[in-house]
Amino acid sequence: MKAYTFLFHLIWVLGIAFLLIRCATPTQPTGGEPDRTGPVITETQPEDGTVNFDGDRIIFDFENWVDRGSFEQAFSIQPELGIDYEISWSRRTATVELLTDLPDTTTIIFSLSTDLNDMHNNNMQNTFRLAVSTGPEIDEGKISGYVIDANEAAGKENARVLLYRKPYDLERTADYIAQADEDGLVSFEYLREGTYKAFWVDDRNRNRRWDPPQESAQPFQDEFVELEQDGEANLGTIHIMQVDSIPPELIGVGLYNPQRLRLRFSESVEISDTSEAEVTDPEGNSLYDALPLYVEPGNRNILFARSEEPLDPDQEYLLDLRNIFDDDGNEAVFATDPFSGSDEADTTLQRLIEHDTESGIRANEPLRFRYADIIEDDIIRDSLEVVVTDTSLVGWEHVEVRNNLFYIYPEGEVWDDAESYTFRVWNPGTMSRRDFSPTIWHEDDYGEIELVVEEPSSEDAVHYYELFDEENRRVHRGNFHDTVLLEDLPPGNYRVIVFEDKNQDERWNPGSVEPFEPPEPFFVQAEIPVERGFTGQVYIEFDTPPEESVEEEPDDPAADDIPEEMD
Repeated sequence: MKAYTFLFHLIWVLGIAFLLIRCATPTQPTGGEPDRTGPVITETQPEDGTVNFDGDRIIFDFENWVDRGSFEQAFSIQPELGIDYEISWSRRTATVELLTDLPDTTTIIFSLSTDLNDMHNNNMQNTFRLAVSTGPEIDEGKISGYVIDANEAAGKENARVLLYRKPYDLERTADYIAQADEDGLVSFEYLREGTYKAFWVDDRNRNRRWDPPQESAQPFQDEFVELEQDGEANLGTIHIMQVDSIPPELIGVGLYNPQRLRLRFSESVEISDTSEAEVTDPEGNSLYDALPLYVEPGNRNILFARSEEPLDPDQEYLLDLRNIFDDDGNEAVFATDPFSGSDEADTTLQRLIEHDTESGIRANEPLRFRYADIIEDDIIRDSLEVVVTDTSLVGWEHVEVRNNLFYIYPEGEVWDDAESYTFRVWNPGTMSRRDFSPTIWHEDDYGEIELVVEEPSSEDAVHYYELFDEENRRVHRGNFHDTVLLEDLPPGNYRVIVFEDKNQDERWNPGSVEPFEPPEPFFVQAEIPVERGFTGQVYIEFDTPPEESVEEEPDDPAADDIPEEMD
C-alpha cells in the first residue's frame, strides 16, 4: 500500500512539472518542415471597419507564437494622436489597452508593420491595418506611390514613407507611415480629405520621424497632394540611388617579406592599369614605387602590392596612393600610422589569380590574366598552348608580360571568326595548365539600343545616360536631347539610367525634403535584352515604375520572321 501511494504521488508531481514546463515557454511543436510563413492574424476585436467604436482595448489573435518584443516595435496607432497604451499577452493573443480617450468622429488605424516576427524569426509578409471609426463612417481616402531602388531597377521592398497632414511639423512623429511592398508600392488608406506631404526616409531608429543628418530622405516630385473626401491621390515615384561618398581608407599595412605589402582598407576597392602606390618616408618624401598587384578574391578589402626595393625593418614608411577606388568611384586615401619594413624570407607562391574572360571579349581585344607576383619565369609564356579549332599550337608568339599581367593577342588584328579557340594557360600554383574557351564577340554579333525621350520638357532639355552590362560594368555614358543610339553591344541584358539635367551640373539631383526642391526627372530600366543584329528601342517616360516604363512596339503578324536588322 505504501509503495502504491508513493508511486501515485510521484506520477502526480511529474505530471504537474510537465504542465508547468509547457506553460512557461511559448514554442511551437518541433519536427517536420521549418515554418517560414511569418505571423498570421486569425482574428481581431473589434473587426476591421467597425464604426461608432467606443471600446478601450484592441485584441489580436495569432495563428502561431509571436516574438512579443517585435510586436512592440511593429505596433503603431495612426494618425499620431498621442494615445497612450499598454500591451499584455495571453498565449497567442495580444491585448492593447488604450489608456487615453479616443477623439470623436475619427478614423483610427491600428497597424502592425513587417518588423513583427514569429518565434522562428520570420517576418510578417505584409503590413496589417485594422481601421475603426469613433463616428458613423470610415474615411475611405487613399494615397499611393512607388519607391524604386535605382541600382536594382526594382521596387525597394520595406522602404518607409512618412505622410504628414497639413499643417505639419517635421520634428513631430509622422501622422502616417507606410512600407513598400515587393513592387515598391506604398499605400495609405482610411484617410480624410486634406493636403498631405509625403517623402521617403531611411528611418533607421524606427521612430516615424526624419532625423537629419543621421538619416537620408528624398521627396516625391510634388511637395503636396490634395485628397478629396473618399478620393484617391497619386504621389508618383521616388528613385532611391544612395551613393557612397566616403572614400576607402587604408587602415593597415603588413609585410609578408621585405617587398610584398598587404594593404587593408575600410571597404572593398578596385585597381586598374592607372593605379599607383608610392613608398615615402614619414615626412612624405618619395622613396620607391610600389606596384599594386591584385585585390584578394573573396575579400576585396585587401590589396597586395610590391615595393620596387626591399623595405628596412629598422625604418618607418608611409604610402601615397593614386587611382585606387571603391565601387562608387571614391578614391582611396591613406589614414594609418607609419609602418616598418621586414626581414622575413620571401615565401610568395606564384599562382594565377584572376582573368577577364567570363563575359567574353571583343574580336580585337587580348585575353588578360593576373598573377600573384611579377612574372619573372619564362614558363608561363613558354607553356602556353592555343588550340585553334582542331589544331594545337605551342609557342604562341603573340603574347606580352607586363609586371604580373599576361596578355594573349590575336595573330592578326582580330580573332578569326571562322575559328574556335581554347587557351591552355599555365598556373604555377597547381603546376598545371588551365583551359579557357571565352566567347569572342565579332562585329556581326553586336546589337544596339536606341533611347527615346518621347516628350522632352523643352527644346534645350539635356538628358544624361549610363548603360551597365550584366556584371554591372558601365559600358556607355553620355548625354543627348531626345534620342541616342548605343552601338556595338554584345548580346545580353543591360540596365540603363537616364535623367534630365535641369541644373546643368552633369549629375542627378534627388531633390530636398525641407526646404522643398523637386528631384530631377529620372528613369531606370533593367533586363533590356540585346540580340545579335537587332536594334531595340527603349521609350523613356519619367516618374513611372520600371515595369510600366518600356513601351513595346506593336506586333506585325506579317513581319514575324523579319527582324529589324542593323544598317
